[in-house]
Amino acid sequence: MRVAFGPTRLASSTTVRRAEVAIARTRDWLMNVTRRQLIGSKKLIRWYHEFVARLPSIADELDLDAATASYVDFEEMLLQWLLNMKAANN
Repeated sequence: MRVAFGPTRLASSTTVRRAEVAIARTRDWLMNVTRRQLIGSKKLIRWYHEFVARLPSIADELDLDAATASYVDFEEMLLQWLLNMKAANN
């Protein structure tokens, strides 16, 4: 099964806004149920936008198509982005 995660899927402002609301609500829910201090929604949303912007180049690096990537491929792209972020912050 293919799930469209790529930039073409996230093009409309309504879709982007829904993603931002989902990120904020999920973060708030996780903070509530775990009672742990988490980073703020604004930072998570900023990371989301950074990831979406980098997604095409990460897909190219991994020889994948971001627009038609499978879930496992998407997971690999996310992992690659996280590793790149970690390396950049060290």
